[in-house]
Amino acid sequence: MKKLLKPIFNSKFGFLIREKLGLKSPIFLIENETSFLSSDLFFWRTDNGFSTIFKASDILQKYYSVNSKIILYFFNENGNFLTKKIFNFKYGLVTIQITSKFLKQEGKGTFIALNIPTSKLESNVKVTNRCYIGYGREDNHSMVHGNMIAIKT
Repeated sequence: MKKLLKPIFNSKFGFLIREKLGLKSPIFLIENETSFLSSDLFFWRTDNGFSTIFKASDILQKYYSVNSKIILYFFNENGNFLTKKIFNFKYGLVTIQITSKFLKQEGKGTFIALNIPTSKLESNVKVTNRCYIGYGREDNHSMVHGNMIAIKT
């Protein structure tokens, strides 16, 4: 019975019904989407001598043979938009050091990172680039891995 109801429960129609009734609404219906780009939410810190290192790989190129750039959207600790930065991948990777000079301010906040194709996509893609992020001082950074989708487009 559960196997029969799950596809209906997770369909767009099922989602609308569940949303109206307030029943276990999912954040994302990834398995039902035909194409999406998404990002985890990452923290940055540039106060008290800290810097943040961000490392990402070109998932679109690796799995879909599509060239892409990575766009980072930065927000302050109150969630207000600060700036947008665009980077090209080199050999399928990008490493960015986020410092007070880079952001033109000291503090803490969050950012998202989206792989954006540089040409029109000919097929559906499902991309969540989990990325790595490190926090530390004087080039001694502890690295962690993203694991929670924050935004999807």
